[in-house]
Amino acid sequence: MDELTDAAHAALAERGSVAPAVLTKVSQTLRAASVDKEASKALTSGTLVDEVEQAGFGPLLSAVPKRRRGRAPRKVEPKAAPKPKPDPTAKQRARVEEQLEKARARVRELEERLEQLR
Repeated sequence: MDELTDAAHAALAERGSVAPAVLTKVSQTLRAASVDKEASKALTSGTLVDEVEQAGFGPLLSAVPKRRRGRAPRKVEPKAAPKPKPDPTAKQRARVEEQLEKARARVRELEERLEQLR
């Protein structure tokens, strides 16, 4: 929509100064024509003779399913949160962390020995 509005602005600017209200009407018409089938046909065929205003959701409301009469609305129970899957690398990670702690302890031990020898 922005590109079309900019193109319209450029085309109008070639003919002179353009009032901001005109640009607003052009933008509104382009947006309305994007959801209104008849306005869209008229716009693309070059036969649109007047500005078009979008009213509410227009034809989009026909896509909303209607509620059946005589039937209570179905209650939708919220889905329970899925249980977290067990971490397949948990055992390996624990083993590596244990090895790391042993290595750190060994480094501390060797640093103490080095300090004693100095």
